[in-house]
Parts: sequence; structure tokens; C-alpha cells
Amino acid sequence: MVNEFMNEKIKAEILEAINDSFKEILGESGTKAIYYYFQVQTGMKVEEAIESPEIFVSFLRNIFKAGSQILERRIIEKLCDKFSQNLEEEKNIDLTNLIKKLLKKK
Repeated sequence: MVNEFMNEKIKAEILEAINDSFKEILGESGTKAIYYYFQVQTGMKVEEAIESPEIFVSFLRNIFKAGSQILERRIIEKLCDKFSQNLEEEKNIDLTNLIKKLLKKK
């Protein structure tokens, strides 16, 4: 029960970092549009995509191409900040692997 609660808390923190990053870069309406398009394209909500970060990151890369690196980097920075990860140590990690690593922390 405790692990389940911690897992949900970690997912909520990851989602918050994603939301904050998107809103900073794309604004509120841009964020809503991307989330809607993600759901149409994948049949998943962003909340569900946290369990399959490779799908989420692939979607970002397909939509934004090279520009996805800006979003991914901002999300990584926010996640490192939220989870007290050393950004210098994690500078070579990609978003997919960082999310997977954080989910294993349960």
C-alpha cells in the first residue's frame, strides 16, 4: 500500500514537471493542444504515458523534431530539481531513462 502511494506521488510529480515545462514554453493553450493531439494520436492521456515514457518522448520528437530537445531538457531540469537529482550527473541521461529511473525509486 505504501509503495502504491509512493508510486502515485512520483507519477504526480513527474506529471507536474511536464505540465510546468510545457506551459513555460508553449503557454496554456499550446499545452492543451499538444495534450489533445497526443491523446488523439496515441489513445492515451499524458498521465498514462508516464508509464510508457518512450511513447511520450517519441511523440514529442515526431511533433517538434529537433525542437523537442528544448522541451525534454526543460523537463529533465525540473525533474532533477523536484527529485534532488544532480543535473550534472544526469546531463547525459535522456528523458525516457530519467522517468524510468524515477519510477523505480518507489
